[in-house]
Amino acid sequence: MRFLSGAAALAAMILCAGAAQAQGPRAIELSAKAAFKHRHSKVQLPSQLAGLPRTKALEYEADQLDTMSEYATADVGEAYSVYIYRSVAGSLPVWFDRARWMIEHRATLGAATLRSAGEFVPPGRTNASGLLATYGLAGQGYRSTGVAIVPAGEWTIKLRASSKTLAPAELEAKMKSALAEIVWPKKMAPAPAAAPVAPCSTALALAGDAKPAEKDEDSLAETMMGALIGMTASQQSPERAASPPAVRWCRDSIELPEAGVYRADEQTDGYFLAVADAGRGVSVARSAGRFLDDGAEGRKERPERYEVHMILLSQTLTSGLLDRLPPPAQALAIAKEGRFASSFGTWGKGKGQLTIGDEVIR
Repeated sequence: MRFLSGAAALAAMILCAGAAQAQGPRAIELSAKAAFKHRHSKVQLPSQLAGLPRTKALEYEADQLDTMSEYATADVGEAYSVYIYRSVAGSLPVWFDRARWMIEHRATLGAATLRSAGEFVPPGRTNASGLLATYGLAGQGYRSTGVAIVPAGEWTIKLRASSKTLAPAELEAKMKSALAEIVWPKKMAPAPAAAPVAPCSTALALAGDAKPAEKDEDSLAETMMGALIGMTASQQSPERAASPPAVRWCRDSIELPEAGVYRADEQTDGYFLAVADAGRGVSVARSAGRFLDDGAEGRKERPERYEVHMILLSQTLTSGLLDRLPPPAQALAIAKEGRFASSFGTWGKGKGQLTIGDEVIR
């Protein structure tokens, strides 16, 4: 049975085309001189940025889970876009890497040549917790483009900039100036020092395509336990969520046209697929519920089984149990199919609501 079909369809569309195309953006109504104060992060974006007027403000996902404010000249010869979205998966270096991939592989503004990429100290911080890259452009009339990503508690702030007249070094200076014009919260959760991801030095432990794991007397309990563990972890306080244990992400050698493959601390039995460049993705790992309490016998580990998790900004959906680690292309196909065994909300009215599919119960 396909349950939560609306969420499943949304997941598939996000995988195919990104959040904006999946739902369609909604205009945020603001007067010409009013600042936009993001409801949750408390970041305030002025009506003008880098000397340019705001041309539009959009909400890609309800309750300001994903927003964009654009500032540009009349001919869009110089433009700055500020995105604010919830941090639910991956890490700031992962999303910086995906933003760079978009610039380097989707030559909308021209062929890009990297000038510089690395960490910097964002406004309101004392450590190099932000990442910034600039590029020279050729072929479409633009001279430079760049991206900067900054953490703000459980929110990610991304600045994209492009210019027909500024050299990359000049654009970088103006981007940093624009970030300084943003009004940042007086108190922000600590953020770790950032560093661009590097290629993984090991390979995933793959052994062919995965198949649905054989059902046994523990399958339902394992699925429910895994969902409960995931839901509990998602409900930790924003302060704890913003300061997880230090994780070093690497980029796997497997490449997909729709997603980047990333691994935490060179993990070989799991990975994360970063879809598009706005926080959503697919996590693949061993079943979190494989440890069950056998009463008098204590905790016992079950046969090795895996799950595919579709992580959206307001909920997480999980596949049925699999008999082995699926290759990235298969995991992406499973997520696109939209056949999930469980789901739980991580935001708003749906937060903490757990659903188990009928096929698991039967």
